[in-house]
Amino acid sequence: MPLAEGLFLEALLAPLQPIRGSVRATFSLPRYVSLLGIKPRPLNVATRVWSEAWLDVQSISNWADGNAPNEALVLGPVSSEIFESSKSLWPCWISFFSSSPAKHPPPRPKNLNKLNMAFPPSPLETIKWNALGLSITDAVNGHVESTYTLSTGAWSTPKFVSDPFLRVHGLSPALNYGQQAYEGLKAHRSPSNSILLFRPADHAARLSNSAAYVSIPPIPEAHFLQCVKMAVARNAEWVAPHTSEALLYIRPLVFGSSGHLALTAPTEFTFAVFVQPGTTYHGVQPLPAVVVEDFDRAAPRGTGGGKVGGNYAPVIRWTDRARTQGYGVTLHLDAQTRTCVEEFSTSGFIGVWKAGEHVTLVVPDSKNIVASITSDSCLALAESFGWTVERREIPWSECKFFDEVVAVGTAASLLPIRSLHRPSTGETFYYGDSTGDVTVKLGTAMRNLMRGKVEDGFGWTVEVKEGDLLAEESIIAEEPVVEAVSEQPAEVVDEKANGVENVNGSIGSKGTEVEEKA
Repeated sequence: MPLAEGLFLEALLAPLQPIRGSVRATFSLPRYVSLLGIKPRPLNVATRVWSEAWLDVQSISNWADGNAPNEALVLGPVSSEIFESSKSLWPCWISFFSSSPAKHPPPRPKNLNKLNMAFPPSPLETIKWNALGLSITDAVNGHVESTYTLSTGAWSTPKFVSDPFLRVHGLSPALNYGQQAYEGLKAHRSPSNSILLFRPADHAARLSNSAAYVSIPPIPEAHFLQCVKMAVARNAEWVAPHTSEALLYIRPLVFGSSGHLALTAPTEFTFAVFVQPGTTYHGVQPLPAVVVEDFDRAAPRGTGGGKVGGNYAPVIRWTDRARTQGYGVTLHLDAQTRTCVEEFSTSGFIGVWKAGEHVTLVVPDSKNIVASITSDSCLALAESFGWTVERREIPWSECKFFDEVVAVGTAASLLPIRSLHRPSTGETFYYGDSTGDVTVKLGTAMRNLMRGKVEDGFGWTVEVKEGDLLAEESIIAEEPVVEAVSEQPAEVVDEKANGVENVNGSIGSKGTEVEEKA
C-alpha cells in the first residue's frame, strides 16, 4: 500500500529532534488530502514537489513537538489547527538538508518504489466524476508558466505556479491588441492507470502555426511537450478514472505579456498551460444547428486559420442568441460567397454519406479554418475501416443529401447534429434524433484509442510519466520573433523567420486542413 495515513510525521521527524538551526525541508503530499475533508486548494502544499517545495523551518525539534511553521512552502499561511488535524494523515515523504542555502533543490529519489509511492496517483475520491460539466474549478493544483524575451531569444525553464492567476502588464498587447493564441487537448487515464495525452505534438505544431498569425514566437515542440506534461503530472490526481467519461482538459495559451503600446513586438511573451477536469462540450445528444447569416467569423484573407481569441469572442452573442431560439450549435458559411460550409462555431464539420455498406466522409477544404486534429483523426480511422474520405468544398445545397452530420473538436469530441436550419431560405435538413451508426463507430474507436483501451496503431498517444513532474534545467532558444504577418494571405505567409515554415500546412497522419475549436 502507498505511504499513507499509517505513517505519521512524528515517526519521520523523531530521529531529527536534536537538530537545531535553520533547515531546509522538501516534501510532496499527494492525493490523500481528501481524507481531511478539506477542499484541496487550502492544502495546495500537496502540489509542490521537490523542485520547488521548499520550507524554512526555524527548529526541527519545535516542529516535531507539534508547532506548525508559519508558512507552508510559498503558498501562504497554514494554521496550526489545520496542521495539527492533518499531520497524522498526510502521506509525506520527507528529507532534510543542510542549513546553507542551495542554488538548486536536491534531486528527488530516483526510485519511488523504495518509498512505496507510485506515479501516477489515483483519481481523487471526493470528485463525482460523472457529474462534472465545464464549470471552472480553481481547486486544481496549479498551472505551468514559461517566458520568452526578445533579448535572449529563448523560452525559460517552465515553473509550476500553485494558483490559477497570471501576472500581466495592463498595457500588454495581449490585453489591448488581442495578441494571443491558444490550444486545447485532453488527458485520459487508461485501464492500467497510465495517463495518456492524445496527439500532443500535432497540438504543438498547431499552436506555433496560430502564434505566427499574431506575431508571437513559436513554442518548440519539445518545450510545448515538457510544459504540457508537467502541468498534467502535477495535477495527476485530477485525471478521471478510466471507467468515467470525464477527462482532463488542457489549455495551453501564449500571449504578449510586457507593457507595449506600439504595433511592434513586445519585449516579453508568456506561455502557460492550465488544466481543468470536465466532460465533453455540448454533451453527447444530437443538437439542432442554425446558420449564422448576420456575421462572418473571419475575412477570406484574415486570421481564420489560427486559434486566436479574435476569432471566437465575437461569436458569443450569436451563439447566445441561437440558444434562446432553441439551437445548440451555430454554423458558419464562407465569408466571401456564403455558399459553402466552413465550420461550426465550436468545432469542425463532417458530412456522412451512406450507400449500403459503403461510407463516405466529407470535410471542408478551406484555408480560412483551423486544421482540426480531431477531424484528421476521424478521417484516418475512416480510411482504416475501408471508408472513403473526401476533402473539398461543401456547397450548402449538398447538406440535404447527407445521412449524418457531425461536429468534431477537442472539447466537443464527436457531436451528432440533429438538423441544420438556414433562416434566410427557410431550409431545414433533418438527420435524426438519435446518434447515427457511423458517428457511433467513429466515437467508440476514438474513445478507446484516447483511453488506452486498444492498441494505438497510429502512434497518437503519449504517456505522462513520473519524470515529467520536474522541469529540466535548460533554456530553449529560437529565432527572434518577426513583427507582423497580418497583411499577407494565409496561404503565402512566410514565417521561416519565426520558425514556422507552413502557416496552413497539414498536420497529423493524413494532413487534413480543416478546423478545430476549443
